[in-house]
Amino acid sequence: MDPVSAPTERMLGLSDALFGIAITFLALDFGAEPPTAAEDVGGYLQANLSKYLVYAFTFLLVGFQWWRHHKIFRFVKRRNDGLLLINSLLLAFVALVPFGMQVLGRNGGSPVSLVLFAGLMACIGGLLSILWEYAVRRNLLIPELDPSIIRHVRIELLIMPTSFLLVVAGALLIDLPQGPLGGFGFLLLTVVGGVIATGFLAHPPSSMVVEHIDTTPTPGSAACRPGLLGRIRDGSGSARLKIFTDGVFAVALTIMALRLTPTQRPLTTGSDLLAMLSANSPALVAYFISFYVITQQWIRHVHLFDRDIVVDARILWLNLVLLMLVAFMPFATELIAQPGGRTAVLLYLAILTGATATETALTIDTRRLDRIMGVADEPARVRRRRVESCLSMGILAIALMLAATAPAPEAGLYALLLFTIMDPVCRRIAPLPPRSTVASKTPPPSI
Repeated sequence: MDPVSAPTERMLGLSDALFGIAITFLALDFGAEPPTAAEDVGGYLQANLSKYLVYAFTFLLVGFQWWRHHKIFRFVKRRNDGLLLINSLLLAFVALVPFGMQVLGRNGGSPVSLVLFAGLMACIGGLLSILWEYAVRRNLLIPELDPSIIRHVRIELLIMPTSFLLVVAGALLIDLPQGPLGGFGFLLLTVVGGVIATGFLAHPPSSMVVEHIDTTPTPGSAACRPGLLGRIRDGSGSARLKIFTDGVFAVALTIMALRLTPTQRPLTTGSDLLAMLSANSPALVAYFISFYVITQQWIRHVHLFDRDIVVDARILWLNLVLLMLVAFMPFATELIAQPGGRTAVLLYLAILTGATATETALTIDTRRLDRIMGVADEPARVRRRRVESCLSMGILAIALMLAATAPAPEAGLYALLLFTIMDPVCRRIAPLPPRSTVASKTPPPSI
């Protein structure tokens, strides 16, 4: 079921853009006070470890809230001014998330910062619930929607804001242990408890099962594997996921250019211009290398989602982990530009390797879900994806080895230039037939 209808198209476009920008800006503050010497990078990263953990937690949390918004609009197909107003208020709180995360990270999970952060998340979750109830009462849903689906979404939306209200109450009433582990630990345990409660209390009804599944009880079919049907029951189409992903990639790529620092003096001669470019040369080299490798990851993501597929919770989380690592790349890029050094290069390559491994897992999982759904994929395309994954991980292994052992760790970065020959090598090892150059004409499953 396509979540985008003509009346809601622009509202969802604004929502996806704002969620994508807010979630990418979570890492914008990391390079505010970078180390000045290469040997200080390790200590700098260790001193700010709690901030990076808060970033990862918040990124996945906001992505989860976006998924809830996405789920609501699987069934909301009309709008009025009241719905637009509630959605706008929701986005106002989403835009404040980077601020709330910075306060929480800089104050080590103190009770006051915990109240601000959890209160902000409770407002987002509460407004999602209000959005759903308003749509139900104003008959903005799909006509004759199964009441069990309405109850399921209602319960699912209420659990998370309730969890965050418990965090607020605990921060105000309980004497939490001192240090980051006290506040962060309490927040994490409460949220994990909310996720577990959602699994127990909000089972997707059978009416949400994806349609057009071959229910013939043949060995290995989906009908013979009810547990696998449970995976896709709460799934959705990939249209909004692709838009959201493109937005995060675009913002991350743009942020890298913000790290360049123009001179404060006026440029009056060519030598002034050359001097400014020379001063920014490490940042420019790092910028173009990162822009290229991130763009290549985006291209592979485009190829993977070049047709509409069913997106279940596992694919959602894998995609969010990929985006979280991509959004961290501008900060890692800044470290290799200034101050540089072996630790900075290894961190950069480790993040890139993690993103590539996550992308490979995403490819494997979408293929497995295709088999569950009975959707055929071209063997040549499957082979091409396998070759691309193996070559990508091989290039990154070479880069990491050079960065760890070569006298000049920057050799690991230059090894990434091997990605420029990967496409012709893939074409020779795993050629695609001419008809594979266009998107598959297989109609997507109705959800």
